[in-house]
Amino acid sequence: MTQKISSRRAPGPGAITCINYGVGFMRAPLAALESASRRYGPIVRFGNGAHCLHLIYKPQHVQHILIDNNKNYEKFSPFGLLKLLFGNGLLFNEGPSWFSQRRLLQPSFQPRQMAAMGDGISDAVHEIVDSWPRLEGEETQIEDGMAQLARRVIGQLLFGTELPSDLDIVLEAGGSKLTFMMGNVSGTPQNVAYKAAMKSVDDAVYGIINARRANPDVAPDMLGALMNAVDKETGETMSDVQLRDEIVTLLFSGFDTTSRTLTWAFHALAENPHVEAALHEELDRVLGGREPRYDDIANLPYTVMLIKETMRVFPANAIIGRRAKDDDVIDGYFIPAGSLLTLSPYLAQRSAQNWDSPLDFDPLRFTPEREKEIHKFAYFPFGGGPRQCIGKGLAMITMPLAVATIAQRYRYASVPEHEIQHDIKVTFQSRNGIRARRHLRPSHNA
Repeated sequence: MTQKISSRRAPGPGAITCINYGVGFMRAPLAALESASRRYGPIVRFGNGAHCLHLIYKPQHVQHILIDNNKNYEKFSPFGLLKLLFGNGLLFNEGPSWFSQRRLLQPSFQPRQMAAMGDGISDAVHEIVDSWPRLEGEETQIEDGMAQLARRVIGQLLFGTELPSDLDIVLEAGGSKLTFMMGNVSGTPQNVAYKAAMKSVDDAVYGIINARRANPDVAPDMLGALMNAVDKETGETMSDVQLRDEIVTLLFSGFDTTSRTLTWAFHALAENPHVEAALHEELDRVLGGREPRYDDIANLPYTVMLIKETMRVFPANAIIGRRAKDDDVIDGYFIPAGSLLTLSPYLAQRSAQNWDSPLDFDPLRFTPEREKEIHKFAYFPFGGGPRQCIGKGLAMITMPLAVATIAQRYRYASVPEHEIQHDIKVTFQSRNGIRARRHLRPSHNA
């Protein structure tokens, strides 16, 4: 039965106030989202006409967009120029070609494939943590160490070794240098720098692909899995261009989300000593001082719950974009074709309507019993529906191994005078970083 299209518009600011919200979003994006949601409710309309924007965060509304009527909503990035970097990788492709692409990629992300990479991830994490200076009480930017770790891990996942120097330099410079630039290209100097960085990325990735095609007999890694992937329906494999797009998508999106989530995890531990104590108890009891391996993850439930709670309170992807292809109605409000929608895990996952004491950091929300009671779209750090992040399984191997390895050796203490300033620059982060003092745990103080 065809749904009757309503002409009722969602509440939202008038023209002048809308401009003020736009300015506020540029200065403090998450504060602007919170302000709009408090004032106007779960669906907020910005602007008029077919090209307005709607802010969405109520679980039932998110489910409508990502599952119930997902064919009406195509991918849209608030950082639109990222498509120039990622090309037609899975993140931005659309339509029938996306479906074929997902079908081709899916076998490379099955649990058996992930397990084969698990101990390589563990080795990469140990290597980086071993390289950190063992200075008691050293003040550090947490994200610097986590970015270094994420770069090494992503190199292991994708290529079975360290990242080539060109790619490592691009990622190291200011964190996600290239993705940040994609949201800030506004003049000739930025364009020149962007094109130079893009050339470095393309030269490095195509060089790796060419070398691998000449010598395919190497250790298992994601590039090898993607090169060997065959579409069961068509018999086709990936071209070099598609391989490039998929590798670059995994490289930048995987690096940024992993390093940010780990940064927030250790910030949360520094701010919540009781959570840190529970984590240390589990690690000491299960591991007894040895380094964690892939098979240990199943026996570290509190560590996994800690990661899930970090992604709830500090979701790396704080906003998700969609565009309506045809007119629709959500909860009685008209959504015109062509309008943009900003879905916000940040708002949904911090809403008192969805969570008790939502700003309290409590990993025990994710015990098996309590997790069953959570609406699937009150918590969606990996998105949802057909376009749920294909790398979810990899993330839930990498991050528990990283937390377990680091937390066995170190604890972080907050620097009281350092102010945390929530911001979005492609991913959710602190505008001025997160400083802390890194202390050796007694058992690793020798």
